[in-house]
Amino acid sequence: MGVERRQQVIPASGRIEVSRGNVFILFSATAAVNLRLDARGTSEGFDNITGGIRVQRVSPWDTGIIIGAPGTTVVWIVGYENVLADLADVFLQVTTVAGTVAVAPAPTATFDSAADVSVATASSSDIAANLLRRSINIGSLSTNAPATVNLRVRDQTGTTDEGIELQPGMSVRLETTAALRIRNNDANAQSYWVIEES
Repeated sequence: MGVERRQQVIPASGRIEVSRGNVFILFSATAAVNLRLDARGTSEGFDNITGGIRVQRVSPWDTGIIIGAPGTTVVWIVGYENVLADLADVFLQVTTVAGTVAVAPAPTATFDSAADVSVATASSSDIAANLLRRSINIGSLSTNAPATVNLRVRDQTGTTDEGIELQPGMSVRLETTAALRIRNNDANAQSYWVIEES
């Protein structure tokens, strides 16, 4: 038994030869790479991997090649171990899951509400970015006078009538940590409420 840890930058050829062995672990790659293992006339491949994959075979492969963009740094272990069964195991890499998946959302721990905010005509009220925020709820008070131009929820880059319109009594829930602007271009002052969840 014996293994060695290697780190190498993929050269201009786009290929790194992997030593003969029966165990290979890719720890990390700074860009996606492909792994090819050839044994007794058959070839197997692992494509678009960036780390966290272990391949072990009862019989060693004859040749192995890491293929990727020149300049990519790759860290791996290769060698021999006593292996009872062939295995390919992903233990770090996150993959896309297609189809129907059961999800159990975790409830928020903080439900932070603030006092109603009045926005004068032709002005804005800003909500600061919050990296801990999981969602934000913003609503136009039902007591706001019917407006020609209702409140708008938008980014903080302008003062035009753009973004999500909030008519009196209407609210919106956004899953964002970004800074927001509530804009009132109506002839009358209007008020809104905010609840942040984190």
